[in-house]
Amino acid sequence: MLSPAGDANYIAARPGIKVPTSGENAGIGLDSLDGVDFYLSNSAPELKSLYDNEHIAFIHATGLHTADRSHFTVQANMEKGVADGELEQDTGWLARHVASTGAASSDLAVIASGASNPVSLLGESGATAIADPAEFKIAGDALNADVIRAMNPGGSPYQDVAISTLNAVDLVQEKYATLEKSDANVGYTGGALSRSLSSLAELIKMDLGVNVATVDFGSWDMHNNLPNEFAQRTTEFSQSLNAFWKDMLDYRDRITLVTMTEFGRRLQQNANNGTDHGSASAMMVMSGNVKGGKIYGDWPGLAASQLNNGDLAVTTD
Repeated sequence: MLSPAGDANYIAARPGIKVPTSGENAGIGLDSLDGVDFYLSNSAPELKSLYDNEHIAFIHATGLHTADRSHFTVQANMEKGVADGELEQDTGWLARHVASTGAASSDLAVIASGASNPVSLLGESGATAIADPAEFKIAGDALNADVIRAMNPGGSPYQDVAISTLNAVDLVQEKYATLEKSDANVGYTGGALSRSLSSLAELIKMDLGVNVATVDFGSWDMHNNLPNEFAQRTTEFSQSLNAFWKDMLDYRDRITLVTMTEFGRRLQQNANNGTDHGSASAMMVMSGNVKGGKIYGDWPGLAASQLNNGDLAVTTD
């Protein structure tokens, strides 16, 4: 996504999958960090435009200080906010953020744009998973909703959750009925990330009191044939974020969007023209308040002595 494409160590480690600095598939020159030039994937021209307009900033060599390379373990620890040697947490970092800031100020203040809540929201009982506002309904509509209300008069945590869920469904459907739909020209692709971000944009524009939201976009574990798969995934990523930003024109000063992943990839390509599980990666912040148009962080270098067990070292935790 953001490569030191001219670095000799990078070029030597990835002969079959590297981002070139010139030619047909050249990366998009972006900026330098600690004297090293970085290039965006050529599948992300929209991110270049957002960067040039100072709407986004990158932070490189970010990650979790851990020796583990298991998706399940590291993703859980990343979402709980736990590095090696730290006290285990039974809540997600985002749930703790919500608790510390009082962000759960309404029934729909905390949203997961998908079918279920992520680990980062573990412990936040008010978090609501909404994949699509249009389909956020009770099966059987009013008849079944009335039965559920009659069976849950309140007084217990479970009954209170049932009531708040029914109230949330009613509110979303009421607001959705009068919602002015997004302009088709903003550029949503119809892909998975676009659908999630478009749904989130609708919830924001309904003025339901959304304060915190999560969106997942998987399938980046590219052990085989990385160039083709990465181009497809990055195109969706870049176009969807750009469309969301256009859609959120009237809300940009109220939005801070942060991208994260559980770990980056190993520097050395594998035998299948892919990469295996690594350590540090790059994060991105998009906001009306970000000091954008810049790459932040401390670049550790890619010489053998600078790597963390063959991986890019984490310099920003």
